[in-house]
Amino acid sequence: MIYLIQAGGGGPVKIGVAKDPQKRLRALQTAHSEKLYIRNLIPALHENERILHERLKEHQLMGEWFKPVDDVFWVFEACRIQWVIGPEYDLEFSPECNMSLSRWIWT
Repeated sequence: MIYLIQAGGGGPVKIGVAKDPQKRLRALQTAHSEKLYIRNLIPALHENERILHERLKEHQLMGEWFKPVDDVFWVFEACRIQWVIGPEYDLEFSPECNMSLSRWIWT
């Protein structure tokens, strides 16, 4: 399972892999000063995590932590849709988002 965990209400986000995301959240929480929240999950293969990291590298802070910008959330959701529902799913996002998604996912 690929998870998107966010620190606080608007802090950095971590994209990682865990068999049990709730257990991973608890483990991360013990070493973090802010409350952590699972924001999204993708039942995808481990190698898909590397794809997300590569697509989002311009927003990377350190390791698996990324800036909490819209692109990070949109790309994660677009990948979830593409990998879980399928590439034929008709994405209905705003034109700005579609531009961003096509730049990140389908190029």
